[in-house]
Amino acid sequence: MSKRKLPAKVMDFFTIILHDPYRKSIPRIISEYGKFILTRPDIAEQYFSKFLYRKGVTNFNDYVMTHKLRDKCWTLNDPRYNTILDDKYLFELFFRKHNLPVTNTYAHNVNSLFFAGGDFIQINTPDEFLDFVKDISSGSKHSENIFIKKEAGTGGGKYIYRVSYSSLQNNREELNKIFKIVLDSSFIFQEEVIQHEALSRINPHCVNTMRIETFTNKENVSRIMSGMLRLGFSDAYLDNVSKGGAYVGIDFTTGKLRREAVSDFTNGRARTYLEHPGSKIKFEGYELPYFKETTELVIAASQLIPQVKVIGWDVAITPEGPILIEGNEFPGMMSPDIGQKGIGKSPVFQEMKKEVEEDK
Repeated sequence: MSKRKLPAKVMDFFTIILHDPYRKSIPRIISEYGKFILTRPDIAEQYFSKFLYRKGVTNFNDYVMTHKLRDKCWTLNDPRYNTILDDKYLFELFFRKHNLPVTNTYAHNVNSLFFAGGDFIQINTPDEFLDFVKDISSGSKHSENIFIKKEAGTGGGKYIYRVSYSSLQNNREELNKIFKIVLDSSFIFQEEVIQHEALSRINPHCVNTMRIETFTNKENVSRIMSGMLRLGFSDAYLDNVSKGGAYVGIDFTTGKLRREAVSDFTNGRARTYLEHPGSKIKFEGYELPYFKETTELVIAASQLIPQVKVIGWDVAITPEGPILIEGNEFPGMMSPDIGQKGIGKSPVFQEMKKEVEEDK
């Protein structure tokens, strides 16, 4: 009889932990994990994925965001209002109507019907699609690039493409591929956002966005629960952790970055960074521009849809100030738990948790 082998992903997971230069001793890890298995299975569930096995981590009780609790928090949201956030085109229309700064969408499509400037055309061939991209992007003041994003039902940077007329004209294979994908669904065509120079200094290759979680209580008071800055770590045009990026927590009392950024186990090998590997800029104490305006923006946006109590806002900082990129009605809340060194310390989180428990 052959011995059963552990799945390759599990083996890789523990190989990363074994070679982690910040880990505690193996006997200490075994002792702590074994104790939590018997006494606190909720902490045991998070022990490795939340880096509780690393040296210096003793505030275990502050790490309370399990997947089960996260799912319960999501149930506080009224699903009848989720579409305002899930549909990127409606998101822009809604918040622009309320005079909040959002991204600029040139056009959107429903399969072969493409809507722009109050009119629509039908596009049936890649060449017609190429001409359409040329027409809508010609009015940009900043960049020839546009972003094509699936209108709804996506996450983690999936179905997002940065293109230009010239890039598609010079790459027929890419043109044919994107045209087929767009024609199969509904997409929006957005102007490229130009980020503030303070963020370009850290990483100029993509727009490095802030993810800020808010909670609106029963009295319809919205407050910030946690937040982090997402960073691209290559020349990729997306800052998503799933695309190899990392994130660093934000100190909301100062508007500055915390000491270290971390990547995930799957795409970033759970590495810790004290500085950006490209620019060599240290994270600790780095001041974020327009921070007060950013916090005011997400609170104002939250107040417009109090029916969606738990929201993860993606915000870009431009030279003129913050703009809303999108809102997430099912925010992950695992990364913020790591970035804030335990979200359980947040009084806003404790209020949300109490409301979840009262709704049982």
